[in-house]
Amino acid sequence: SKLGLANLSARISNTTLTVGRQNFSSPTIDVIGNRALPSSFQGVGLHSEEFNNLSFDAGSFDRVSPRTESSLSKFRSEYGATGVETDRASVAGLNYQPFKSLKTTLYATHVEDFWNQYYFGANHVLGDSAVLSLSTGLNYYKTVDTGKKEMGEIDNDTYSLSFGLTHQAHSLTFSYQQVNGNEYFDYLHETNGIYLANSLLSDFNGPNEKSLKISYVLNMAPYGVP
Repeated sequence: SKLGLANLSARISNTTLTVGRQNFSSPTIDVIGNRALPSSFQGVGLHSEEFNNLSFDAGSFDRVSPRTESSLSKFRSEYGATGVETDRASVAGLNYQPFKSLKTTLYATHVEDFWNQYYFGANHVLGDSAVLSLSTGLNYYKTVDTGKKEMGEIDNDTYSLSFGLTHQAHSLTFSYQQVNGNEYFDYLHETNGIYLANSLLSDFNGPNEKSLKISYVLNMAPYGVP
């Protein structure tokens, strides 16, 4: 057991500032909610939605509350050197939707003495899923070492591209993912900071790894199954 989210929030118009242990969602630092006690982050977070088609997020955190513990821990890498920790992870970015069918995302993250990581994502939907729709998704990460280079030298470009066809309850998706770099595509432990199309049962994020996924999804709700 552990105490729920403990923080103070202040809101002006459509902008909220939160101080303390909190949920935070971004392509590089994101809550993992697949356990009874989701992960959370201690620090300062800002979320702004002053414009209808544009939102802004920023945060700076020094501790993570893991899913399996009631304590607070320093951030560490998911795939890098074991036992090495960092004192701070900071992130800022925006989500922009120029059209109803197109969503774009741009984020930058600084993990002290680990890496600087930059993310760009785009999702586009064409057509009507009641008849036939085509969805296209792009995710791109650029990671470079910084500071004391506790994770070693890093110069990594990782991306995924997906195309999906949807007809009513049926979806068929093809996705390709590639890591360009002699090191793992890495992210912070106890975060879900890997918005790549093929990351599910495995991350498929080894050095210079390439992966192709074909998936079929059936939405059972139209057939009366929850």
